[in-house]
Amino acid sequence: MRNELVFKVSKILIVMFVLVNLIGCSTEKETSSNSNINQMQPTPTPSPSPTVLIDFSSVDVNENNIKLAVEHFFGNLKSVGIEEKNGLYTIDLTYYGKEFLSAEALKKGLANVSVNAMEVLFKNPKVGKVWVWVESDMTDSKGNTNAIPVANVALTKENAKTINWDEFKFMVIGDYNALFKIADSNFIHPSLK
Repeated sequence: MRNELVFKVSKILIVMFVLVNLIGCSTEKETSSNSNINQMQPTPTPSPSPTVLIDFSSVDVNENNIKLAVEHFFGNLKSVGIEEKNGLYTIDLTYYGKEFLSAEALKKGLANVSVNAMEVLFKNPKVGKVWVWVESDMTDSKGNTNAIPVANVALTKENAKTINWDEFKFMVIGDYNALFKIADSNFIHPSLK
């Protein structure tokens, strides 16, 4: 029910965005045609199509379905790892956290995307554990900069079953440490502490 509501609201927002852009483009063309300047207007580039959302609760656990289910939460999903053991899957998601203004912003971003992705993935009874990793550029003591894993968080199926996701997401928005406190495992690079 909630997913249907989120989907409907998303569709409404997309329609509103398109309408606002169309009205804005129309106003710009009228303004430029009213002036005596004969300039070519750049052709607007089409906005990317919205991410396809799927009901992950009953599909096969594979890279494509995982991406369809959660990729829209991440700015740059680098990799999806899947390991099956005793009929349950461990899913590793790694994304690249571009330039964060602070360590706090990086940790808050990790917590928020993790909660959203984990809620979706744990709806599938075949998912036993979800790890979310964030990589960021770090400069070593010799001045070399490389993207390395700087933080992660993991939940198991047992832990996820006890979470009231609707309430917990708001708790994490207010205090990202709420996720790290209940996580089965987490890591924060020492330079971010």
